[in-house]
Amino acid sequence: MASVGRPINSWIYCGAYSTLDRRTLEIVYLTHIRPILEYSNIVFCNLSDGDSEKLESTQIRAARIITGATISCSKANLYLETGWEELKTRRTKQQLIFLYKIKNNMTSPSLQTFLESPDLLTRRYPTRNTGEFNTIMARTENYKKSFFPSTVSKWNSLDAKSRNAPSLLAFKSSLNNDLTSVPNYYKIGTRRNQITHTRLRLGCSNLMYDLYKNFIKPRPNCLCGHHTEDYIHYFMNCPLYNVARNTMDLQLEMLAQTHNIPLDSVTTDTLLVGDLNFSNIVNTKVFEIVHNYIHSSGRFRHG
Repeated sequence: MASVGRPINSWIYCGAYSTLDRRTLEIVYLTHIRPILEYSNIVFCNLSDGDSEKLESTQIRAARIITGATISCSKANLYLETGWEELKTRRTKQQLIFLYKIKNNMTSPSLQTFLESPDLLTRRYPTRNTGEFNTIMARTENYKKSFFPSTVSKWNSLDAKSRNAPSLLAFKSSLNNDLTSVPNYYKIGTRRNQITHTRLRLGCSNLMYDLYKNFIKPRPNCLCGHHTEDYIHYFMNCPLYNVARNTMDLQLEMLAQTHNIPLDSVTTDTLLVGDLNFSNIVNTKVFEIVHNYIHSSGRFRHG
């Protein structure tokens, strides 16, 4: 399965530095590539840890290509940046959804017979564990990881409200209540500006501090002579970019006046990730101003 993903990801890689933007690349991956990696995933839920990691590495590679993040960006930060779930987590959810369907007669009647076996009979007396199945004893690791033994164990770990959800939609919602969405303004602008902004946000840019932190450069010094070239110095203080910064400050001031927001609420963190207290329109405008600054400064013209 992982070998199927490699040539497809190579195709994405070719488009990553052409005219395709992040939004388009993500749509391609989510609609055409990830379904291949997840085809019949409830059947191969007992795959080895090594094979699971191979599948996951395919998705991680796609995430790096789509966001423009470098190899020094951690997997955890990549998933925060994209809002995706690990494939392993998605397989678990698909298993639970399928077991819910079997339990509630939404599948072939032949599958219902598995739940009627003595090993899987639900507890029929009223307890706080209502809706649970009896745990299936497994002598081998492969059988333990197969669909019914592994899914029953995961099912029993759910809270009673989820197990007894009145509808499939309600059950899915209970599984997905911890999902986070990525702001739309993360995906605006030209491809080059998107990549540069994302790398600044993830701490894997070509700023000297990021290179130093990731063991690529021996010192974090800025060309202007300052001891640390981090994103705060780049956006707020570096004299090399005073012209571009003056333009950015003026544009931010006009934006604050237009939308009646305090100018001091636009911090360096706002320039990187936006502000949840701002509307989507304001955050989009902030990102457009930041992209103009990135382009005008010329700091990342060669990477």
